[in-house]
Amino acid sequence: MRKITFSIQVLHLLQSLKTQEKNFSNFILVVVSFLTQQPPTISGGPLIGDYEFAQIHFHWGANNAEGSENTINNNSYPLEAHAVFFQQAYGSFQEAIEHPDGLTVLAFLFQVSDIDNENYGSITEVLPQLKEPFANTAIDDFPPLEKLIAQETSVYYFYGGSLTTPPCNEAVTWIEFTNTVPLGQKQIEIFRQLKGEHGKPIHNFRPVQPLHGRTIRMNDGVYPSSSSGNVCTPYISLPLLCLLSNFRYVE
Repeated sequence: MRKITFSIQVLHLLQSLKTQEKNFSNFILVVVSFLTQQPPTISGGPLIGDYEFAQIHFHWGANNAEGSENTINNNSYPLEAHAVFFQQAYGSFQEAIEHPDGLTVLAFLFQVSDIDNENYGSITEVLPQLKEPFANTAIDDFPPLEKLIAQETSVYYFYGGSLTTPPCNEAVTWIEFTNTVPLGQKQIEIFRQLKGEHGKPIHNFRPVQPLHGRTIRMNDGVYPSSSSGNVCTPYISLPLLCLLSNFRYVE
């Protein structure tokens, strides 16, 4: 198995911004509007060009044995975050989804911790205000993006994927990090208290889908970057269709 090394660079982090968190009846979406001219961008790794941050949303299940839309070594996780970016060269999210390299999603898996993750405190503190569908609330002290993701990001899998709803654009480069983000059990339980439009708790993860011949490549952060990346591994299962397209964006 040959591996490759890519370094993903966060060029600008979330510092000066205002946010809203919304319950869209089947998922929680954090909408960000920026108070500066420089929104957060990422580059490097398998990406060509700079990608601009659009939003971050979460998926979870009814218990700690399910909730993530991706599995590694057949292991599921209780919660998963998707940070969605669009290719800046296309000017907007709406234009980017029309191109095969238009979007990238950084996916982070969460592991149950005995203690709360203080970086997520400002998010979990307002979640009780979103128990009912279509509720929204402001987050006063939204943390920098780097505080919400895994501390070690050199090891990841990546592959080409698509949107989940028609026209199911093949526009997404999925990047799944193997290192997890700790989150307290009580914090995870707060997500599980949220309700959808029928009054039932939200369990909004999509079951893992067959790969259908897609190639999964791995970056292990060790091998020289000149190594070719022709890696297909049986140890990770990824959904073909993970990204919900019916979001509202603040540009």
